[in-house]
Amino acid sequence: MLPAVLGWMLWTRAHAFPSPDSTITYYTDYLRYEFLNVDRGNIGVVVWKNLSEVLYGMGSLVLPKLLDFGPVKILTQVIAVAMIAGIVRLVRRGIAVEYAAFALVSTGMLLVWHFPPSERFVLPLCPLLLAGLWTEGSRLAGMLKTALRHRDAGQRVVARGFAAVVVAIFGIALALQFYVTFFYLQDSAEQKRPKMDELRRRLYLDRRQFAALRHLAFLRRSVDVSLHRPSRKLSAADAALVV
Repeated sequence: MLPAVLGWMLWTRAHAFPSPDSTITYYTDYLRYEFLNVDRGNIGVVVWKNLSEVLYGMGSLVLPKLLDFGPVKILTQVIAVAMIAGIVRLVRRGIAVEYAAFALVSTGMLLVWHFPPSERFVLPLCPLLLAGLWTEGSRLAGMLKTALRHRDAGQRVVARGFAAVVVAIFGIALALQFYVTFFYLQDSAEQKRPKMDELRRRLYLDRRQFAALRHLAFLRRSVDVSLHRPSRKLSAADAALVV
């Protein structure tokens, strides 16, 4: 697989579209865009922010991002930490070592990247993360089972309360996953479709051209599409369509 990847990278580098425009650079040269945005002066802030978002993205694979609320985000990140702890236990047993190595390198790239890593960036790690969560959840269930049989009544009460909280959290997560899968995504697509169709009509583009250029069409300036003419300046009304 490596020769194909290297060949593609060399070909794209040889056929890169030279442009001082940062938007063109973003879509054609990720590495150059990285160096334009991340340097020694801000690498610490970038890593700290991205670490928070990586954990948030991992946990959001279980508890979807529907509520922009601080405690919910913290809870989601706690789920991510449990996933990582479970993965460490699996690796110590010699399970999924190669997958974990890939996850380590991939996550390291996300920590220094110029774009906040959401759940779509950690989606390739989803099976490993779920396996880690299952492993850590099984360990927690064993600890609770032991606590529920403790001689001390106080220990049993605390164990029952903690177990109820865990069941409630994952029950809510399951319900939200059902809602997002069968209702939220479809409703979101239906709400955006009229705006996209109207913007495409104003730009006089067919569907294939618009699919290639819809990101550039968000800019409130000239859209220079040398490979996909025609070029046209967006009006404020055009830009407002996608806000």
